[in-house]
Amino acid sequence: MASLDALCQLAMEFPQFSVLSLDFLVDMFNDEIDTVRLKAIDGLRHVISSVELREDQLETILGVLLDCSADIREAIRMLLGNCCMNSKTALNLTISSLLANLMRYPQDRPHIWICLKELGCHHGSLGFALLPELLNTHPYFSAKEPDIEDPAYIGVLILVFNAASCYPTIIPLFPQHTVRHYRYLRGSLPDLVPDLELKSDLGAPAVIPAAYSDSALHLVETAVDKVETVSTCEDLVMVQTVLENTTSELKRLSELSRCVEGVADCSSLYLRCQLLLLKAFRPWLRWTGSSCQSTCLSSSLLVAGSYSLQMLLELSYAMQYGYVTLTVAEQAAVMEIRVLAHVYQLLSHSHILVSSKRESRQQIACLFDRLQLYEKLCQDNGIDMSKSVEPLLSAKERVFSGIGSGSLLQTLQQALEHVAKGFVVQTHHFSPSTRRISAEILLPQRNSEKVVDFVSSLAVAVQLEAVIENVPDTSTVCIQVSFLVVITACVLQV
Repeated sequence: MASLDALCQLAMEFPQFSVLSLDFLVDMFNDEIDTVRLKAIDGLRHVISSVELREDQLETILGVLLDCSADIREAIRMLLGNCCMNSKTALNLTISSLLANLMRYPQDRPHIWICLKELGCHHGSLGFALLPELLNTHPYFSAKEPDIEDPAYIGVLILVFNAASCYPTIIPLFPQHTVRHYRYLRGSLPDLVPDLELKSDLGAPAVIPAAYSDSALHLVETAVDKVETVSTCEDLVMVQTVLENTTSELKRLSELSRCVEGVADCSSLYLRCQLLLLKAFRPWLRWTGSSCQSTCLSSSLLVAGSYSLQMLLELSYAMQYGYVTLTVAEQAAVMEIRVLAHVYQLLSHSHILVSSKRESRQQIACLFDRLQLYEKLCQDNGIDMSKSVEPLLSAKERVFSGIGSGSLLQTLQQALEHVAKGFVVQTHHFSPSTRRISAEILLPQRNSEKVVDFVSSLAVAVQLEAVIENVPDTSTVCIQVSFLVVITACVLQV
């Protein structure tokens, strides 16, 4: 290992020595020890850009793709992504080996696609020479349209499109079905497929123009403005209908347009919270307007109150911690939702305020803890507090001075009722830079028939592969492991 370190260091500092050390490094690929092979692959990856591989050396490197170790295969693919081929025969051999590797190890698909992307970026002219073979085109006859769901065909298209990004001469040679497939792949794999200026049969651009993001953002703002227009309407049925339709529209827009996925989805969650609050306060207002007292609420309302509180808390926390680049004003709007959720909880369980002094202390303390956090955030950042919580602020000091007495509970009850009666659906325009945090586990696969058996006193290795997006600090990511036999779970930090 020490000799490999010294060899790699000398090869990086002296280009002439890197040519002489190439045979030795490639020969180390056949070593029996995995760590030695990984070290040799990593060392060659740092000097590969300054040397040219011979055909026999390339065949040795491609043979390592059949290795059963996932780490070795990934290291080889990273090495191939940095290679500069000197002939189309070498490039064609590399592509064929990667596609065969894709059939042998389908779980390596994302890494193979990334390798093909790098090969396309580094070999634009060779990709142009191999285009008829890669796309199976003929100057006179029309070939059968390939299956766009075929992973091997998608990998070839990723290479060709990336080659076209640095060698635009390729673009006019694309068949029409390739142009159609580009639109699909550009929308589904934007990180692997570059932005190209293509035109379809009708002359319309096959790629979504840059102005589309502005148009999609305008649709989001228009949808939010539509809710704001009817928010003060006395017809609550119409307000509820508009909220339901707008929430569905924003959710659908977040699925269709990746450029506004974050802001549209966050706006949809916020309006969904407003819809839940409207449904929560509306039946309570009917009861307060009748001859029944608030202490005589039916059991169905109590169940609905618990469900609405849980949903509001889950959605508000999802907005606060599931999205990045939220402004302070946006965080304050989310915290206000939790305050109103606890207001509804106390209203729907108002009998507890009278019957159980201990439980009333806990629920009221929880409400005013959230109110205090919301108040502090607004005061520290110069944000105007919502008028809907002003009755709670005026009643906070009196309630804390002695929870349990009849007059103070009556004061709190009046404040809660005032908040409920004054509730108005609110809207908020989230920043266009809002991004949703997401994580998708690729390995181990779900519903896999392969069971991992292990002894409690021994450790077992499980390969984990995930795609994490929009996480500023990946060191804070944790993995929750659940066991089937014992109903417990542990959290592991990445």
